[in-house]
Amino acid sequence: MPWGGLLALAAVLLLDRLFFGVIAPWGVLTERVGPRERPHHQVARSRGTIRRLSAAAVDGPTAFVVGSSRADRAFDPATARRRLPELEFGRVAFAALRPFEMRSLTDDLIRSGADAVVLTLSEFDTHRPIRLDPMPGTSAASVGALAEFLGLAGTRFAFENRTLLYRVPLSRVLDAYRFREILRLAGLDSLREFRLDEKRHWTRAAPLSRPVAMGGRRRRPPAELVERIVADFPERRRRAARYQIWMIVEMDVGPHVRVQQQLIRNAIARLRMAGVQVVVAEGPLHPDAALLYDVGLRDDFLAFADALHVEFGIRLLRLEAFGALSPADFGDMLHLNARGAQRFTRVVVDAVGGAVFD
Repeated sequence: MPWGGLLALAAVLLLDRLFFGVIAPWGVLTERVGPRERPHHQVARSRGTIRRLSAAAVDGPTAFVVGSSRADRAFDPATARRRLPELEFGRVAFAALRPFEMRSLTDDLIRSGADAVVLTLSEFDTHRPIRLDPMPGTSAASVGALAEFLGLAGTRFAFENRTLLYRVPLSRVLDAYRFREILRLAGLDSLREFRLDEKRHWTRAAPLSRPVAMGGRRRRPPAELVERIVADFPERRRRAARYQIWMIVEMDVGPHVRVQQQLIRNAIARLRMAGVQVVVAEGPLHPDAALLYDVGLRDDFLAFADALHVEFGIRLLRLEAFGALSPADFGDMLHLNARGAQRFTRVVVDAVGGAVFD
């Protein structure tokens, strides 16, 4: 019996490695898990991008733009190809990709042979509360990043969030567990589920946020201010804008800022040690966001970014580099629209081109 169990385990691990490591059908999974299934579509596409731009598959230099859904909407690969065809760009961006996930992705990007990495960041990323494993099946967590994270957060934090200690190692050993939600949405586990009538079948989107693990104070923005801000958006965007306003008012000082900044510093240190050029692009927020939080937090973020420039020689693109962004450049409170993405992409491409080719 023990030998049978060990052989079964070996077979499972072998099939898992064969499917995700050799076959790696991320293009098919991205098609089957459509854009409406965010963030799982974005995760599948990002994994496929890393695979497609690996050193074994691409002869020329490569660059990855990494960040949350703000980076996903702000960077347009088609514009990048037209502006600098000598450099192959790819997006590794999905909702709730935060500093912990950025640090976790670092080794994957290094192994791919990346020449440059763009981290899209602002105080929205460093000063919002820490949440763990934000969406089922999308965690980019690595064991090394987890060890750093818990070392920074302390033993009490580790005990209170001990469930993560079970999930992360398993997700790194078994990709079928790590990407289980993508496989489910792609229909690859349909043999063990009852199929519903197509007209009645629906998938409830995973929550965008889990309970706060560190930092954050519950603050309620003035109702009249919220209504004045959302009134400027089309009717179909107002519900999203209201939700995003609650995300914006979460920004605050506290111990979570130090932890997230150190995770970013660790990620950049590893990238630079591997010879990867790093650009930090300040992620824009809608101009009305300044009415909702202490804009002095931006000064904290820029001081941190300036220190990274001095320590590691990164290139920093402040908001001013993208010109005066107006409400007409935004689709909602957090994301640029097509017009804003054109401006953002052009500046980022020029900076990365200078870093790689100079």
